[in-house]
Amino acid sequence: MKPLRQFIEEDENIKPYRFAVIYSDPKDVGDDSDEETEPMALKMLSFGKELGLTGFKAQINETYVVKKDNKLFLYDKEDKEFLLDENTIVFNRSKSNDHPSWQNIYREITLNNIKNVNSMQTHDICFDKFRTYLTLKQENIKQPKTEIVNDLSKIVDVHKRVGGKYPVILKTILGTGGVGVLKVQDEGQLLSSAQIIEKLGPDRGLILQEFIPMKYDIRVMVVGGDIMGAMKRPVAEGDFRTNVHQGSEPEKIEITELERDVVLDVVKAINGDWVGIDLIPSADREKIPPHLLEVNSQPGHVGYDSVHGGSILKDVLKKFKNREYWT
Repeated sequence: MKPLRQFIEEDENIKPYRFAVIYSDPKDVGDDSDEETEPMALKMLSFGKELGLTGFKAQINETYVVKKDNKLFLYDKEDKEFLLDENTIVFNRSKSNDHPSWQNIYREITLNNIKNVNSMQTHDICFDKFRTYLTLKQENIKQPKTEIVNDLSKIVDVHKRVGGKYPVILKTILGTGGVGVLKVQDEGQLLSSAQIIEKLGPDRGLILQEFIPMKYDIRVMVVGGDIMGAMKRPVAEGDFRTNVHQGSEPEKIEITELERDVVLDVVKAINGDWVGIDLIPSADREKIPPHLLEVNSQPGHVGYDSVHGGSILKDVLKKFKNREYWT
């Protein structure tokens, strides 16, 4: 049994806070669900009220921050203000990396010692798939072989560096929801696909990635360093992707101790407060580590909620009532 003093200390750590959720305009999300925009923000405000928390919402392209009388305030489209202080968490659920001005809103908030979930450091790592790969490679996390494509005339050489086999995965460096990911069957398709993507979106960048056959992947939701749950996402019918937005029908799954260790190593490497870790399970999940497929710093809640019941949004708000998770 815990000593009384420990119970008292834990109780002191658990107390109400104020929060702001910043989200994207539906027209800006493109490859994501509309449920991750204002409907998500409204749900967070409703859950916050149930938990005794004061909430505020603002759309990223309409919000701004102002410092006055040595206090920082967040404003929405109607110029309503919300004080940001040491008792406030800002939940970044917006596509903040799309514009420097949006990024700098969060940087200013961070410079004023306001808690961001997740930090721009974490978003910067996860937003860029090749940066994610390099960061986790430094930590010896098992991943599909991945190479950046800078010169389309050398793409065949790049293909050799990731193993020289087909099929191979061609990805844009930037992109979510499975959009910008192609399974390429031969050299001709590789060249033509890369040329089309480069023509349509040269600013998104390209990488080639070793193809790892799978029947499903595993999305693990982690909040405050604690694994909240996982879902098995079968490959969508007629596709090779497992994203819920692409038609995959998820189901609940228990991860192994080995998978758990990998997930926690990834979270530590990216310093994530609320992330979704995607794994390609090995043939022997108990003995062989999985491949790390992707890290999401703004993981969707719809598919996860449908599998686990309840709401991850409410669970997140509840979790951060414990101030230990703020650090």
